[in-house]
Amino acid sequence: MHTEGELESDGFLVLHATVEATADTELDVTLDVPMREDVARYVMGLGLTGRACPATYDWTWDTPTRNQDACWLGDPAAGLQLSLRDEHYARPLNTNYYREKPLVTPRSWAGDGDGGVRLRTADGVRALTAFSGPLRLRKGESRRFTFRLLLTPFKPLDPARQLTERYFHAYATPGEVAAYGANVVNLHHATPPNPYINDPLLAAGTLRAYTDEAHRLGVRVKVYNTVRELTRHTPELPVLASLGDEIFAPGPGGGHAWLQEHLGGGYVPGWVAPDVGDVAVVTSGDSRWHNSYVCGIERLRRVVGVDGLYLDDVAYDRTTMKRVRKALARSGASAPLVDLHSCNQFREPDGFASSANLYAELLPYVDRLWLGELFDYDGRDGADGADPAYWLVEMSGIPFGLMGEMLEGGGNPWRGLVFGMTARAPMTDVRPLWRAFDGLRLPEAEMTGWWAGEPPVRTGRDDVLATTWHGPGGTATAVASWAPEPAEVVLATESGPVAAYAPAVEGFQPERSFAAGEPVPVSPGRGWLLRIGSYADGPAAATSP
Repeated sequence: MHTEGELESDGFLVLHATVEATADTELDVTLDVPMREDVARYVMGLGLTGRACPATYDWTWDTPTRNQDACWLGDPAAGLQLSLRDEHYARPLNTNYYREKPLVTPRSWAGDGDGGVRLRTADGVRALTAFSGPLRLRKGESRRFTFRLLLTPFKPLDPARQLTERYFHAYATPGEVAAYGANVVNLHHATPPNPYINDPLLAAGTLRAYTDEAHRLGVRVKVYNTVRELTRHTPELPVLASLGDEIFAPGPGGGHAWLQEHLGGGYVPGWVAPDVGDVAVVTSGDSRWHNSYVCGIERLRRVVGVDGLYLDDVAYDRTTMKRVRKALARSGASAPLVDLHSCNQFREPDGFASSANLYAELLPYVDRLWLGELFDYDGRDGADGADPAYWLVEMSGIPFGLMGEMLEGGGNPWRGLVFGMTARAPMTDVRPLWRAFDGLRLPEAEMTGWWAGEPPVRTGRDDVLATTWHGPGGTATAVASWAPEPAEVVLATESGPVAAYAPAVEGFQPERSFAAGEPVPVSPGRGWLLRIGSYADGPAAATSP
Protein backbone atom coordinates (compact mmCIF):
# COMPACT_ATOMS: atom_id res chain seq x y z
CA MET A 1 0.00 0.00 0.00
CA HIS A 2 1.30 3.44 -0.99
CA THR A 3 -0.21 6.48 0.76
CA GLU A 4 0.15 10.16 -0.08
CA GLY A 5 -1.86 13.23 0.73
CA GLU A 6 -1.99 16.90 1.60
CA LEU A 7 -3.45 19.13 4.28
CA GLU A 8 -4.40 22.73 3.50
CA SER A 9 -4.91 25.75 5.71
CA ASP A 10 -8.71 25.84 5.30
CA GLY A 11 -9.13 22.44 7.00
CA PHE A 12 -9.08 20.34 3.81
CA LEU A 13 -7.29 16.98 3.96
CA VAL A 14 -7.04 14.48 1.10
CA LEU A 15 -5.36 11.07 1.28
CA HIS A 16 -4.78 8.62 -1.56
CA ALA A 17 -4.09 5.01 -0.58
CA THR A 18 -3.18 2.79 -3.52
CA VAL A 19 -3.35 -0.95 -2.86
CA GLU A 20 -1.49 -3.22 -5.29
CA ALA A 21 -1.70 -7.02 -5.19
CA THR A 22 1.64 -8.87 -5.09
CA ALA A 23 -0.31 -12.08 -5.69
CA ASP A 24 -3.89 -13.01 -6.50
CA THR A 25 -5.80 -12.07 -3.36
CA GLU A 26 -9.08 -11.02 -1.82
CA LEU A 27 -9.39 -7.97 0.43
CA ASP A 28 -12.09 -6.21 2.43
CA VAL A 29 -10.85 -2.65 2.80
CA THR A 30 -12.38 -0.46 5.51
CA LEU A 31 -11.89 3.11 6.69
CA ASP A 32 -13.01 3.92 10.22
CA VAL A 33 -13.73 7.55 11.13
CA PRO A 34 -14.65 7.78 14.83
CA MET A 35 -16.16 10.90 16.43
CA ARG A 36 -17.30 11.63 19.96
CA GLU A 37 -21.04 11.16 20.25
CA ASP A 38 -21.47 14.51 22.03
CA VAL A 39 -19.85 16.23 19.01
CA ALA A 40 -21.52 14.19 16.25
CA ARG A 41 -24.96 15.49 17.17
CA TYR A 42 -26.15 16.16 13.61
CA VAL A 43 -25.71 14.48 10.23
CA MET A 44 -26.24 15.25 6.53
CA GLY A 45 -25.46 13.26 3.38
CA LEU A 46 -25.53 9.73 1.95
CA GLY A 47 -29.30 9.94 1.66
CA LEU A 48 -29.91 11.70 4.99
CA THR A 49 -31.15 15.27 5.04
CA GLY A 50 -29.92 17.44 7.93
CA ARG A 51 -31.17 16.00 11.22
CA ALA A 52 -30.19 14.74 14.63
CA CYS A 53 -27.73 11.92 14.06
CA PRO A 54 -29.26 8.43 14.32
CA ALA A 55 -27.48 5.74 16.31
CA THR A 56 -27.23 3.45 13.28
CA TYR A 57 -27.48 3.89 9.52
CA ASP A 58 -26.53 1.87 6.43
CA TRP A 59 -25.92 3.14 2.90
CA THR A 60 -24.83 1.60 -0.42
CA TRP A 61 -23.70 3.07 -3.75
CA ASP A 62 -26.26 3.96 -6.43
CA THR A 63 -24.52 6.61 -8.53
CA PRO A 64 -26.79 6.52 -11.61
CA THR A 65 -29.59 8.08 -9.55
CA ARG A 66 -27.84 9.36 -6.40
CA ASN A 67 -25.32 12.22 -6.31
CA GLN A 68 -24.05 10.88 -3.00
CA ASP A 69 -20.44 10.27 -2.02
CA ALA A 70 -20.07 12.43 1.12
CA CYS A 71 -21.37 12.67 4.68
CA TRP A 72 -21.05 15.48 7.24
CA LEU A 73 -21.16 14.78 10.99
CA GLY A 74 -20.87 17.30 13.81
CA ASP A 75 -22.40 20.36 15.38
CA PRO A 76 -21.81 24.13 14.99
CA ALA A 77 -18.67 23.98 17.16
CA ALA A 78 -16.91 21.07 15.40
CA GLY A 79 -17.57 18.65 12.59
CA LEU A 80 -16.17 16.99 9.52
CA GLN A 81 -17.24 15.94 6.06
CA LEU A 82 -15.98 12.63 4.70
CA SER A 83 -16.11 12.09 0.93
CA LEU A 84 -15.05 8.95 -0.94
CA ARG A 85 -13.47 8.95 -4.41
CA ASP A 86 -10.94 7.21 -6.62
CA GLU A 87 -8.77 8.13 -9.62
CA HIS A 88 -11.76 7.98 -11.97
CA TYR A 89 -13.69 10.77 -10.21
CA ALA A 90 -15.20 13.40 -12.52
CA ARG A 91 -17.33 16.24 -11.21
CA PRO A 92 -20.98 15.51 -12.07
CA LEU A 93 -23.51 18.02 -13.31
CA ASN A 94 -26.07 19.41 -10.87
CA THR A 95 -29.11 21.71 -10.87
CA ASN A 96 -31.56 19.54 -12.85
CA TYR A 97 -28.85 17.94 -14.98
CA TYR A 98 -27.36 15.27 -12.71
CA ARG A 99 -28.54 12.32 -14.80
CA GLU A 100 -26.89 13.82 -17.90
CA LYS A 101 -23.50 13.37 -16.19
CA PRO A 102 -23.72 11.40 -12.92
CA LEU A 103 -20.96 10.37 -10.54
CA VAL A 104 -18.57 7.69 -11.72
CA THR A 105 -18.85 4.83 -9.24
CA PRO A 106 -15.45 4.44 -7.49
CA ARG A 107 -14.16 0.92 -8.30
CA SER A 108 -12.31 0.88 -4.99
CA TRP A 109 -14.91 1.93 -2.41
CA ALA A 110 -17.83 0.31 -4.23
CA GLY A 111 -15.78 -2.85 -4.69
CA ASP A 112 -17.45 -5.53 -6.74
CA GLY A 113 -20.88 -4.19 -5.80
CA ASP A 114 -20.85 -4.81 -2.06
CA GLY A 115 -19.29 -1.54 -0.85
CA GLY A 116 -20.99 1.05 1.29
CA VAL A 117 -20.94 3.04 4.51
CA ARG A 118 -22.30 2.19 7.93
CA LEU A 119 -22.79 4.35 11.00
CA ARG A 120 -22.69 2.79 14.46
CA THR A 121 -22.80 4.25 17.98
CA ALA A 122 -21.32 2.62 21.08
CA ASP A 123 -19.59 3.72 24.29
CA GLY A 124 -19.90 7.44 23.53
CA VAL A 125 -18.43 7.14 20.02
CA ARG A 126 -20.09 7.39 16.62
CA ALA A 127 -18.09 5.62 13.93
CA LEU A 128 -18.49 6.07 10.18
CA THR A 129 -17.06 3.03 8.43
CA ALA A 130 -16.59 2.93 4.67
CA PHE A 131 -16.04 -0.57 3.30
CA SER A 132 -15.37 -2.13 -0.07
CA GLY A 133 -16.82 -5.56 0.66
CA PRO A 134 -14.99 -8.60 -0.76
CA LEU A 135 -12.58 -7.24 -3.36
CA ARG A 136 -10.73 -9.66 -5.63
CA LEU A 137 -7.42 -8.46 -7.13
CA ARG A 138 -5.16 -10.29 -9.55
CA LYS A 139 -1.40 -10.09 -9.19
CA GLY A 140 -0.23 -6.62 -10.28
CA GLU A 141 -3.75 -5.15 -10.20
CA SER A 142 -4.32 -2.06 -8.03
CA ARG A 143 -7.14 0.01 -6.64
CA ARG A 144 -6.90 3.58 -5.36
CA PHE A 145 -8.86 4.58 -2.28
CA THR A 146 -9.16 8.36 -1.99
CA PHE A 147 -10.88 10.02 0.92
CA ARG A 148 -11.22 13.69 1.75
CA LEU A 149 -11.94 15.34 5.09
CA LEU A 150 -13.25 18.87 5.52
CA LEU A 151 -12.97 20.13 9.10
CA THR A 152 -15.77 22.50 10.07
CA PRO A 153 -16.56 25.27 10.84
CA PHE A 154 -14.33 27.04 8.33
CA LYS A 155 -14.44 30.44 10.06
CA PRO A 156 -15.98 32.15 13.10
CA LEU A 157 -19.55 33.38 12.81
CA ASP A 158 -19.87 37.12 12.18
CA PRO A 159 -23.42 38.09 13.25
CA ALA A 160 -22.61 41.83 13.13
CA ARG A 161 -21.70 41.57 9.46
CA GLN A 162 -24.82 39.52 8.82
CA LEU A 163 -27.06 42.24 10.28
CA THR A 164 -25.30 45.24 8.71
CA GLU A 165 -24.74 43.99 5.13
CA ARG A 166 -28.27 44.50 3.80
CA TYR A 167 -28.90 42.89 0.46
CA PHE A 168 -31.11 44.09 -2.38
CA HIS A 169 -31.56 41.27 -4.88
CA ALA A 170 -33.21 42.80 -7.94
CA TYR A 171 -32.48 45.34 -10.62
CA ALA A 172 -33.02 48.95 -9.56
CA THR A 173 -31.03 52.11 -10.03
CA PRO A 174 -28.31 52.76 -7.46
CA GLY A 175 -30.36 55.63 -6.11
CA GLU A 176 -33.39 53.40 -5.60
CA VAL A 177 -31.28 50.76 -3.85
CA ALA A 178 -29.75 53.33 -1.50
CA ALA A 179 -33.13 54.93 -0.80
CA TYR A 180 -34.52 51.49 0.11
CA GLY A 181 -31.93 51.22 2.87
CA ALA A 182 -29.79 48.44 1.34
CA ASN A 183 -26.02 48.67 0.99
CA VAL A 184 -25.30 45.63 -1.22
CA VAL A 185 -26.99 44.98 -4.56
CA ASN A 186 -26.91 41.72 -6.53
CA LEU A 187 -27.24 42.19 -10.28
CA HIS A 188 -28.81 39.10 -11.79
CA HIS A 189 -28.36 38.29 -15.46
CA ALA A 190 -31.08 39.44 -17.90
CA THR A 191 -30.84 42.96 -16.44
CA PRO A 192 -29.58 46.11 -18.24
CA PRO A 193 -26.12 46.14 -16.56
CA ASN A 194 -25.71 42.34 -16.92
CA PRO A 195 -27.88 41.14 -19.81
CA TYR A 196 -26.22 37.84 -20.82
CA ILE A 197 -25.78 34.87 -18.53
CA ASN A 198 -22.24 34.26 -17.27
CA ASP A 199 -20.52 36.79 -19.52
CA PRO A 200 -21.01 40.15 -17.76
CA LEU A 201 -18.03 41.69 -19.61
CA LEU A 202 -20.24 41.87 -22.72
CA ALA A 203 -21.86 44.93 -21.05
CA ALA A 204 -18.74 46.19 -19.28
CA GLY A 205 -19.37 49.87 -20.05
CA THR A 206 -22.92 49.89 -18.70
CA LEU A 207 -21.90 47.82 -15.70
CA ARG A 208 -18.98 50.16 -14.91
CA ALA A 209 -21.26 53.23 -14.99
CA TYR A 210 -23.75 51.49 -12.68
CA THR A 211 -21.01 50.42 -10.28
CA ASP A 212 -19.45 53.90 -10.12
CA GLU A 213 -22.79 55.48 -9.24
CA ALA A 214 -23.53 52.80 -6.63
CA HIS A 215 -20.17 53.34 -4.97
CA ARG A 216 -20.82 57.08 -4.84
CA LEU A 217 -23.96 56.29 -2.84
CA GLY A 218 -22.28 53.78 -0.52
CA VAL A 219 -23.71 50.66 -2.19
CA ARG A 220 -21.51 47.69 -3.10
CA VAL A 221 -22.21 45.82 -6.33
CA LYS A 222 -22.10 42.05 -6.91
CA VAL A 223 -22.73 40.46 -10.26
CA TYR A 224 -24.17 37.10 -11.29
CA ASN A 225 -21.36 35.10 -12.90
CA THR A 226 -20.84 31.32 -12.80
CA VAL A 227 -19.77 28.83 -15.48
CA ARG A 228 -22.64 26.41 -15.11
CA GLU A 229 -23.96 27.53 -18.50
CA LEU A 230 -22.85 30.03 -21.11
CA THR A 231 -24.67 32.62 -23.22
CA ARG A 232 -24.87 32.30 -26.99
CA HIS A 233 -23.51 35.87 -27.20
CA THR A 234 -20.04 34.82 -25.99
CA PRO A 235 -17.74 35.46 -28.99
CA GLU A 236 -15.72 32.30 -28.33
CA LEU A 237 -18.76 30.02 -28.40
CA PRO A 238 -18.21 28.56 -31.91
CA VAL A 239 -14.62 27.68 -31.04
CA LEU A 240 -15.65 26.15 -27.71
CA ALA A 241 -18.31 24.07 -29.46
CA SER A 242 -15.66 22.71 -31.83
CA LEU A 243 -13.86 21.09 -28.87
CA GLY A 244 -16.50 18.37 -28.58
CA ASP A 245 -17.55 17.66 -24.99
CA GLU A 246 -14.54 19.28 -23.31
CA ILE A 247 -16.27 22.60 -22.62
CA PHE A 248 -19.95 21.83 -23.16
CA ALA A 249 -21.56 18.87 -21.40
CA PRO A 250 -22.76 16.09 -23.72
CA GLY A 251 -26.50 15.62 -23.76
CA PRO A 252 -29.66 15.08 -25.77
CA GLY A 253 -29.65 18.39 -27.65
CA GLY A 254 -32.97 20.01 -28.46
CA GLY A 255 -34.23 23.05 -26.58
CA HIS A 256 -34.27 26.50 -28.13
CA ALA A 257 -34.21 26.75 -31.94
CA TRP A 258 -30.98 28.79 -31.88
CA LEU A 259 -29.13 25.96 -30.16
CA GLN A 260 -30.49 23.37 -32.58
CA GLU A 261 -29.51 25.49 -35.57
CA HIS A 262 -26.01 26.42 -34.43
CA LEU A 263 -24.90 23.47 -32.25
CA GLY A 264 -26.68 20.59 -33.99
CA GLY A 265 -26.90 17.98 -31.24
CA GLY A 266 -25.05 16.38 -28.38
CA TYR A 267 -25.41 19.27 -25.88
CA VAL A 268 -27.53 20.11 -22.82
CA PRO A 269 -29.81 23.13 -23.40
CA GLY A 270 -29.63 25.77 -20.69
CA TRP A 271 -31.35 28.99 -19.60
CA VAL A 272 -33.51 31.03 -21.98
CA ALA A 273 -34.20 34.73 -21.27
CA PRO A 274 -36.44 35.98 -24.10
CA ASP A 275 -36.62 39.55 -22.78
CA VAL A 276 -32.93 40.06 -23.66
CA GLY A 277 -32.72 37.51 -26.48
CA ASP A 278 -30.47 35.21 -24.50
CA VAL A 279 -30.04 31.45 -24.85
CA ALA A 280 -27.49 29.33 -23.00
CA VAL A 281 -25.83 25.93 -23.23
CA VAL A 282 -24.71 23.91 -20.19
CA THR A 283 -20.96 23.55 -19.60
CA SER A 284 -19.09 20.57 -18.21
CA GLY A 285 -18.06 20.50 -14.57
CA ASP A 286 -14.32 21.05 -15.12
CA SER A 287 -12.51 22.34 -18.20
CA ARG A 288 -9.94 24.81 -19.52
CA TRP A 289 -12.74 27.37 -19.85
CA HIS A 290 -12.26 28.01 -16.13
CA ASN A 291 -9.00 29.79 -16.99
CA SER A 292 -10.91 32.32 -19.09
CA TYR A 293 -13.57 32.59 -16.36
CA VAL A 294 -11.02 33.43 -13.66
CA CYS A 295 -9.34 36.01 -15.90
CA GLY A 296 -12.74 37.55 -16.60
CA ILE A 297 -13.44 37.84 -12.87
CA GLU A 298 -10.12 39.59 -12.33
CA ARG A 299 -11.06 42.10 -15.04
CA LEU A 300 -14.55 42.59 -13.59
CA ARG A 301 -12.97 43.55 -10.28
CA ARG A 302 -9.96 45.55 -11.49
CA VAL A 303 -11.42 47.38 -14.49
CA VAL A 304 -15.20 47.38 -14.01
CA GLY A 305 -14.97 47.81 -10.23
CA VAL A 306 -17.52 45.25 -8.99
CA ASP A 307 -17.23 44.23 -5.35
CA GLY A 308 -17.87 40.52 -5.72
CA LEU A 309 -19.93 37.69 -7.14
CA TYR A 310 -23.37 36.18 -6.80
CA LEU A 311 -22.97 32.45 -7.47
CA ASP A 312 -26.18 30.70 -8.53
CA ASP A 313 -25.41 27.00 -8.08
CA VAL A 314 -21.84 26.19 -9.01
CA ALA A 315 -20.39 23.72 -11.49
CA TYR A 316 -16.75 23.99 -10.44
CA ASP A 317 -14.68 22.56 -7.60
CA ARG A 318 -12.73 24.03 -4.70
CA THR A 319 -9.57 24.52 -6.81
CA THR A 320 -11.37 26.93 -9.11
CA MET A 321 -13.15 28.49 -6.13
CA LYS A 322 -9.77 29.26 -4.54
CA ARG A 323 -8.58 30.84 -7.80
CA VAL A 324 -11.76 32.93 -7.98
CA ARG A 325 -11.34 34.18 -4.42
CA LYS A 326 -7.68 35.06 -4.97
CA ALA A 327 -8.48 36.88 -8.21
CA LEU A 328 -11.10 38.96 -6.42
CA ALA A 329 -8.89 39.68 -3.40
CA ARG A 330 -5.81 40.67 -5.38
CA SER A 331 -7.50 42.95 -7.89
CA GLY A 332 -9.36 45.32 -5.55
CA ALA A 333 -8.60 47.53 -2.57
CA SER A 334 -11.44 46.27 -0.34
CA ALA A 335 -12.35 42.75 0.76
CA PRO A 336 -14.55 41.08 -1.88
CA LEU A 337 -18.03 39.69 -1.25
CA VAL A 338 -19.18 36.28 -2.50
CA ASP A 339 -22.58 34.79 -1.81
CA LEU A 340 -23.76 31.35 -2.90
CA HIS A 341 -27.33 30.52 -3.82
CA SER A 342 -28.67 27.02 -4.36
CA CYS A 343 -31.98 25.51 -5.23
CA ASN A 344 -32.80 22.52 -3.03
CA GLN A 345 -30.75 19.74 -4.65
CA PHE A 346 -32.36 16.97 -2.61
CA ARG A 347 -34.63 16.10 -5.52
CA GLU A 348 -34.70 13.41 -8.18
CA PRO A 349 -33.28 15.59 -11.04
CA ASP A 350 -30.32 16.51 -8.80
CA GLY A 351 -29.58 13.06 -7.41
CA PHE A 352 -30.84 13.72 -3.87
CA ALA A 353 -27.82 15.71 -2.68
CA SER A 354 -28.20 18.27 0.12
CA SER A 355 -27.00 21.66 -1.12
CA ALA A 356 -24.85 22.46 1.93
CA ASN A 357 -23.16 19.05 1.69
CA LEU A 358 -22.68 19.35 -2.07
CA TYR A 359 -20.98 22.76 -1.82
CA ALA A 360 -19.14 22.32 1.49
CA GLU A 361 -15.74 22.35 -0.22
CA LEU A 362 -16.44 25.87 -1.55
CA LEU A 363 -17.66 27.42 1.69
CA PRO A 364 -14.28 28.55 3.12
CA TYR A 365 -14.23 31.09 0.26
CA VAL A 366 -17.86 32.25 0.52
CA ASP A 367 -19.19 35.11 2.68
CA ARG A 368 -22.93 34.43 2.72
CA LEU A 369 -25.48 31.79 1.74
CA TRP A 370 -28.92 31.88 0.15
CA LEU A 371 -30.00 28.22 0.12
CA GLY A 372 -33.73 28.77 0.17
CA GLU A 373 -35.21 27.94 -3.23
CA LEU A 374 -37.68 25.01 -3.12
CA PHE A 375 -36.99 24.47 0.59
CA ASP A 376 -39.94 23.74 2.86
CA TYR A 377 -39.74 26.23 5.74
CA ASP A 378 -42.95 25.20 7.44
CA GLY A 379 -42.52 21.43 7.40
CA ARG A 380 -46.12 20.65 6.59
CA ASP A 381 -47.22 17.04 7.02
CA GLY A 382 -44.00 16.16 8.82
CA ALA A 383 -41.66 17.37 6.04
CA ASP A 384 -38.05 18.28 6.82
CA GLY A 385 -38.79 21.92 7.72
CA ALA A 386 -40.70 20.71 10.77
CA ASP A 387 -37.33 19.87 12.37
CA PRO A 388 -35.14 22.75 13.64
CA ALA A 389 -32.09 20.53 13.09
CA TYR A 390 -32.88 20.60 9.37
CA TRP A 391 -32.89 24.41 9.46
CA LEU A 392 -29.59 24.45 11.30
CA VAL A 393 -27.73 21.97 9.11
CA GLU A 394 -29.29 22.38 5.65
CA MET A 395 -30.13 26.08 5.41
CA SER A 396 -28.50 28.33 7.99
CA GLY A 397 -24.83 27.77 7.14
CA ILE A 398 -23.96 28.09 10.83
CA PRO A 399 -22.15 24.72 11.18
CA PHE A 400 -19.79 25.96 8.45
CA GLY A 401 -19.16 29.41 9.93
CA LEU A 402 -21.58 31.20 7.59
CA MET A 403 -24.99 32.85 7.78
CA GLY A 404 -27.60 33.52 5.14
CA GLU A 405 -31.10 34.47 4.07
CA MET A 406 -34.34 32.66 3.23
CA LEU A 407 -35.97 32.54 -0.20
CA GLU A 408 -38.95 30.27 -0.99
CA GLY A 409 -42.12 32.27 -0.35
CA GLY A 410 -40.14 34.65 1.86
CA GLY A 411 -39.36 31.86 4.31
CA ASN A 412 -40.63 31.93 7.87
CA PRO A 413 -39.51 35.21 9.51
CA TRP A 414 -39.94 33.98 13.09
CA ARG A 415 -38.08 30.72 12.69
CA GLY A 416 -35.48 32.36 10.47
CA LEU A 417 -34.64 34.95 13.08
CA VAL A 418 -33.40 32.38 15.62
CA PHE A 419 -30.67 31.65 13.02
CA GLY A 420 -30.08 35.34 12.29
CA MET A 421 -31.84 34.97 8.92
CA THR A 422 -34.36 37.20 7.19
CA ALA A 423 -35.79 36.99 3.70
CA ARG A 424 -34.01 39.00 1.00
CA ALA A 425 -35.22 42.41 -0.19
CA PRO A 426 -37.11 43.54 -2.17
CA MET A 427 -39.03 40.28 -2.75
CA THR A 428 -39.92 40.57 0.93
CA ASP A 429 -40.00 43.93 2.70
CA VAL A 430 -37.54 43.33 5.54
CA ARG A 431 -37.10 47.00 6.41
CA PRO A 432 -39.24 46.75 9.57
CA LEU A 433 -36.88 44.05 10.86
CA TRP A 434 -33.83 46.10 9.85
CA ARG A 435 -35.19 49.00 11.90
CA ALA A 436 -35.84 46.65 14.82
CA PHE A 437 -32.25 45.37 14.65
CA ASP A 438 -30.94 48.92 14.84
CA GLY A 439 -33.36 49.92 17.59
CA LEU A 440 -32.26 46.97 19.72
CA ARG A 441 -28.60 47.52 18.71
CA LEU A 442 -28.26 43.90 17.66
CA PRO A 443 -25.32 44.55 15.27
CA GLU A 444 -23.25 45.60 18.30
CA ALA A 445 -24.21 42.55 20.37
CA GLU A 446 -22.85 39.03 20.80
CA MET A 447 -25.17 36.31 19.51
CA THR A 448 -25.63 32.98 21.31
CA GLY A 449 -27.76 30.48 19.42
CA TRP A 450 -30.30 28.03 20.78
CA TRP A 451 -27.91 25.25 19.75
CA ALA A 452 -25.43 26.28 22.47
CA GLY A 453 -25.25 23.92 25.43
CA GLU A 454 -26.71 26.43 27.90
CA PRO A 455 -28.33 29.34 26.03
CA PRO A 456 -28.61 32.55 28.10
CA VAL A 457 -32.42 32.74 27.75
CA ARG A 458 -34.41 29.52 27.95
CA THR A 459 -37.98 28.60 27.13
CA GLY A 460 -38.23 25.28 28.97
CA ARG A 461 -39.28 23.48 25.77
CA ASP A 462 -37.34 21.65 23.07
CA ASP A 463 -39.77 22.71 20.36
CA VAL A 464 -39.81 26.45 21.21
CA LEU A 465 -36.30 27.79 20.75
CA ALA A 466 -34.56 31.04 21.70
CA THR A 467 -31.45 32.77 20.33
CA THR A 468 -30.06 35.69 22.34
CA TRP A 469 -28.06 38.84 21.63
CA HIS A 470 -26.30 40.62 24.49
CA GLY A 471 -24.52 43.93 24.07
CA PRO A 472 -24.63 47.71 24.62
CA GLY A 473 -28.38 47.76 24.01
CA GLY A 474 -29.03 45.13 26.66
CA THR A 475 -30.32 41.62 26.00
CA ALA A 476 -32.68 40.68 23.17
CA THR A 477 -34.09 37.27 22.32
CA ALA A 478 -35.68 35.79 19.20
CA VAL A 479 -38.18 33.03 20.05
CA ALA A 480 -39.75 30.68 17.50
CA SER A 481 -41.95 27.61 17.70
CA TRP A 482 -41.71 24.26 15.96
CA ALA A 483 -44.50 22.88 18.14
CA PRO A 484 -47.55 21.57 16.22
CA GLU A 485 -49.97 23.27 18.63
CA PRO A 486 -50.14 26.67 20.39
CA ALA A 487 -47.64 26.85 23.23
CA GLU A 488 -46.92 29.02 26.24
CA VAL A 489 -43.39 29.49 27.56
CA VAL A 490 -41.92 31.24 30.58
CA LEU A 491 -38.66 32.93 29.67
CA ALA A 492 -35.88 32.46 32.19
CA THR A 493 -32.16 32.93 32.71
CA GLU A 494 -29.89 31.30 35.28
CA SER A 495 -31.33 33.79 37.81
CA GLY A 496 -34.93 32.77 37.17
CA PRO A 497 -37.92 34.10 35.18
CA VAL A 498 -37.45 37.42 33.39
CA ALA A 499 -39.70 40.15 32.06
CA ALA A 500 -39.78 40.88 28.33
CA TYR A 501 -40.94 43.61 26.01
CA ALA A 502 -41.95 43.13 22.36
CA PRO A 503 -41.48 46.30 20.27
CA ALA A 504 -43.99 46.75 17.47
CA VAL A 505 -42.54 45.43 14.19
CA GLU A 506 -44.80 45.82 11.17
CA GLY A 507 -45.84 42.46 9.71
CA PHE A 508 -43.98 40.59 12.44
CA GLN A 509 -45.42 41.35 15.89
CA PRO A 510 -47.55 43.83 17.87
CA GLU A 511 -46.19 45.78 20.81
CA ARG A 512 -46.63 43.87 24.07
CA SER A 513 -45.09 43.50 27.53
CA PHE A 514 -44.70 40.36 29.63
CA ALA A 515 -44.02 40.37 33.36
CA ALA A 516 -41.45 38.04 34.87
CA GLY A 517 -43.01 34.57 35.07
CA GLU A 518 -45.91 35.52 32.77
CA PRO A 519 -46.45 32.90 30.04
CA VAL A 520 -45.56 34.12 26.54
CA PRO A 521 -48.00 32.67 23.98
CA VAL A 522 -46.39 31.31 20.80
CA SER A 523 -48.50 30.16 17.86
CA PRO A 524 -47.34 27.23 15.70
CA GLY A 525 -44.65 28.38 13.27
CA ARG A 526 -44.47 31.87 14.78
CA GLY A 527 -42.55 33.70 17.49
CA TRP A 528 -41.32 36.96 18.96
CA LEU A 529 -38.39 39.38 19.01
CA LEU A 530 -38.14 40.46 22.64
CA ARG A 531 -36.13 42.87 24.74
CA ILE A 532 -35.39 41.10 28.02
CA GLY A 533 -36.50 43.50 30.75
CA SER A 534 -39.71 45.47 31.07
CA TYR A 535 -40.55 48.69 29.21
CA ALA A 536 -40.42 50.46 32.56
CA ASP A 537 -36.67 49.75 32.66
CA GLY A 538 -36.25 52.70 30.29
CA PRO A 539 -35.72 53.37 26.59
CA ALA A 540 -32.33 51.67 26.55
CA ALA A 541 -34.05 48.52 27.77
CA ALA A 542 -36.86 48.53 25.23
CA THR A 543 -36.69 50.57 22.05
CA SER A 544 -39.61 50.41 19.66
CA PRO A 545 -38.33 50.98 16.11
